[in-house]
Amino acid sequence: MRFLCLVVVAFAMMAATSGKASAHSAFKKALQTKYDYKSVSCNSCHVKGKPKSERNEFGKVFHKPLDEMKFDGKGLTEKYEEVKGDKALKDAFEVEMAEAFLKALEAVSKEKSSGGKTWGELLKNAEIEGIKPKE
Repeated sequence: MRFLCLVVVAFAMMAATSGKASAHSAFKKALQTKYDYKSVSCNSCHVKGKPKSERNEFGKVFHKPLDEMKFDGKGLTEKYEEVKGDKALKDAFEVEMAEAFLKALEAVSKEKSSGGKTWGELLKNAEIEGIKPKE
């Protein structure tokens, strides 16, 4: 019985966390495609080794316009959680998320980082941690 409870709890935890990773994979794919990167990791926005709620400088700047966006009156994560159980709705929303992501990225790219370069320059040159250019 105890084993069964552990399996149920583990499955519930995976189900609860898998939606957010999938939602953000749409952003990673859009960024990777836009700049033709080899890879984009979570560390491009999040502090390595810390909870995903902790964002690095780029993640903080980038999160602001995304946080202000509404999808059917809901925040991005809330809307994703609503549609993730229906493949067709989820797929359609991932396209919408990628478009929102690129719109936010366009706005953020003009802002300067603490190092003096714009985020657009840093993105173009793959100078943000967690981003690897194609060689």
